[in-house]
Amino acid sequence: MAAGETDAADETNDVQPDDLADALTAIRLFACDPIGLGGLWLRCDDLVFERLRPLIDAALPPAMARRRVPLAIDDDRLLGGIDIGASLAAGRPVRVAGLIEEAAGGLLILRGAGRMDEALAARLAQALDARQVALLLVDDGRAGEAEGDDPVPPAPLTDRLAFHIDLRGLRTLHPAADADPALSGSAAGGAMPPADDATLTALAGASIAFGIASGRAPLLALRAAAAAAALAGRDAVARDDALCAARLVLGPRATQLPPAEPDDAADPPPEPPESSDPPDDPPESEDQPAPELPLEDLVLDAVRASLPPELFERLAAERRRMQGGQRGRGARGAARRRGRPVGVRPGLPRAATGWRWLRRCAWPRRGSGCAGVCRAGRSGSRARICASAGSRTGRRC
Repeated sequence: MAAGETDAADETNDVQPDDLADALTAIRLFACDPIGLGGLWLRCDDLVFERLRPLIDAALPPAMARRRVPLAIDDDRLLGGIDIGASLAAGRPVRVAGLIEEAAGGLLILRGAGRMDEALAARLAQALDARQVALLLVDDGRAGEAEGDDPVPPAPLTDRLAFHIDLRGLRTLHPAADADPALSGSAAGGAMPPADDATLTALAGASIAFGIASGRAPLLALRAAAAAAALAGRDAVARDDALCAARLVLGPRATQLPPAEPDDAADPPPEPPESSDPPDDPPESEDQPAPELPLEDLVLDAVRASLPPELFERLAAERRRMQGGQRGRGARGAARRRGRPVGVRPGLPRAATGWRWLRRCAWPRRGSGCAGVCRAGRSGSRARICASAGSRTGRRC
């Protein structure tokens, strides 16, 4: 590629290099513990996903099953069930495995996740809770589109996925990312390194400080920290692992900034009285290390540094978009709860229910005043009782 083409390609990318590096790191962590971390929610262009797909496949174990889930899939194909045709031919119940059962312990890929209905999201969330599969949601929405044009997947499903990767401003992927050796075979096996209570306390405190209401977020961040420690070859979760997990898991979920600490201007301490005695010889200068900050403060700083400047504008737009979608789906139900209740329901009127089995007479009698409406006897005979005009009593034709 020429230098001019490279510059033109870089101008079309609105994503910072750190965002792409974090996305590749999230893919490595996900490949280390796919079932425990739930999955990935990837928001990018279709061309970018086609370039990222080989990277994800290279990071995952080769024996891991991969299945694609259509948006219009039914419950029989997704969950499995009885095959009626095969059961009738075999004379016994024949059960067919569903897509979730076929990909047990593997990865389900769903593209166009923003157009997913709530019923499919509930089935997939149930499979994630049972730790049957991992999930890769691909949303092809673009940043800056008009409100309502970029729907998001249901929140209960995305809440179960550890990593939310937003690359909507990326139009092309640098070719060097395709040959990243760190992504090949990055999946780690065996048990995850343990983490102490201080790490979990710091992650939970950061989750509360940034307005993350879900209790799954700190738990997923803890598993991501364990995966980062496993990739680094550590026996236990270190501070760097906790900071990496907080930046990748808690950062995209943030809805507010931590409250500012009160600025209490304390009075300066009084100066010590001057003494007539000569001061002692100063100790020899030694390089003393600076005191380390608490882990809670380090986690807060890591998440705060990962927040994009347009975060809150994007959150407000998505909140308005979700409220608009719920208003459209619930308008019919809200209309039924308004006004004075009436006994009218869709279907046949209740007064006409008894006359549904009436049929027009095939042999109307001429000159007898017969209205031509009759009902067949239950015995199946040709005798018919015709209802005369203006009379509820019938007479035989």
